[in-house]
Amino acid sequence: RAESKAKVCSLKPTVVMQFQDAEVNMDTLVEAAKADFRQTKKRTPIIGLKLYVKPEECMAYYVVNEKFNGSVAY
Repeated sequence: RAESKAKVCSLKPTVVMQFQDAEVNMDTLVEAAKADFRQTKKRTPIIGLKLYVKPEECMAYYVVNEKFNGSVAY
């Protein structure tokens, strides 16, 4: 029972956004945003990340550490 409870507490759901004929995995977008950020700010640790997805534009906009922003297409 304790093992079952530990699995529930550490559950990380897979989130997939579907829009018209497209399907995007949110984990993939998060990693793309991190990679895009690291291209310009290699030494800045990522403490916080907010991701704003605009499916009608096929874009994801991000804010890292409440200071730096950028975007990635998908």
